[in-house]
Amino acid sequence: MPDKLKKRIPTYRLHKASGRAVVTLPGSVLKRGRDVFLGCYGTPESRQRYAQVIAEWTATGDVRPAPTSDITVIELVDRYWVHVRSYYVKDSRPTSEQDLIKQALAPLLKLYGLTPAREFGPLALKTVRQTMVGKQWCRNYINRQCSRVRMVFGWAVENELVPSAVFHGLQAVKGLRKGRSEVLESEPVRPVAAADIAAVQQLVPAAVCAMIQLQLRTGARPGEICIMRTADIETTGKVWLYRPHSHKTEHHEHERIIHIGPRAQTILRPWLQANLSAYVFSPADEAAAKMKGDCSRRGLALEDRKRSPQDRYSVASYRRAIARACDRAFPHPDPVLRPALIDLGEGKSRVETRAEFNARMTDKQSDALKKWQSARRWHPHQLRHNAATALRKAGTVGNSPPNWMPRAQYSNDRANRFRLFPSYHVCGASILRTEEERQWREACPYCNVQF
Repeated sequence: MPDKLKKRIPTYRLHKASGRAVVTLPGSVLKRGRDVFLGCYGTPESRQRYAQVIAEWTATGDVRPAPTSDITVIELVDRYWVHVRSYYVKDSRPTSEQDLIKQALAPLLKLYGLTPAREFGPLALKTVRQTMVGKQWCRNYINRQCSRVRMVFGWAVENELVPSAVFHGLQAVKGLRKGRSEVLESEPVRPVAAADIAAVQQLVPAAVCAMIQLQLRTGARPGEICIMRTADIETTGKVWLYRPHSHKTEHHEHERIIHIGPRAQTILRPWLQANLSAYVFSPADEAAAKMKGDCSRRGLALEDRKRSPQDRYSVASYRRAIARACDRAFPHPDPVLRPALIDLGEGKSRVETRAEFNARMTDKQSDALKKWQSARRWHPHQLRHNAATALRKAGTVGNSPPNWMPRAQYSNDRANRFRLFPSYHVCGASILRTEEERQWREACPYCNVQF
């Protein structure tokens, strides 16, 4: 555990004004400490109470209050946030769930921060939900945020901070149904058109282009491609096996295996690193190679740059690289809404910087440009849908197994079907029944294994 998360144990001491034993627990989000009186100073009972208080504070981040205490919602959220900061952490970094919880709790605190937590009921939750509707959030997101609000009170019941009836009452509030409420609906994630992918691949760095092609061939998540290391890839056998050292469902103790067929191997092989622990796709390596080939920048170390490139792409930087390429591939038809060339004289010119471009744009022009770009940008998560769509069209993902696949090999879980199919495809070559099936399997869009 990082040093900043370690707790310093408060001491047992004398409260001189009253002659009682006291322990002061440090504050958290509200930055206030809290005195807990333990009884007469020096007595065995006060020592036992001190041990109980420290044990509860170490385990849960706070001390169970007396049953008659009326803890407010803001005090409850303060204690819950201590739990959030220690629980939603991965690789010593906060996960995105922390930001989502913070957004869910903002309308709760604004409306009911000073309300006793035991009085927060179903109607109050509906009021908070209506505030979320007023923020123009979509229906699915509102339902998920309301579930996060319920989680606060579920945690409070678990730690005996509020009566269990409070949480049970909130569970009675049903989520918003599609078509039954006047709320925005989110657009489903669609696969990217092949022409749009081809246009972007010509404008992104070589590493990003390889990452796009690898996602299309494997159906892997963007984060799994970004953290790929040579050490995580088993290159023995006809199909390589990639086991990410970290993945989305590892906290559920699920094993993640990504199969890499011959065509995907052709894409990946040039990027494998001699250093097995190094990341396969590294912006630093690509920047160094680019600077080595640029005569005007020779002798300039990467450390001398304003911002040194990282050792791997993050999902955000991967997404930004694609978004910038989309803007270049599909510029706005109005020349005013495109970066202009600035004449420097003597036949020289340069493209205006982003700051110069934003400075000359009006609010109306900015809105028009954002609308144009949002309609033509795509993100790497959609590539996973491309792979799934190809499988579905080929008949490998559906409500029933293909006629050549034993039903025992076919899982009802869609994720397992998506993961198990290539393994079975390779090992099950001996059960081919018809020439038509043989031809289809030779043209498999997923693992591309040639039989």
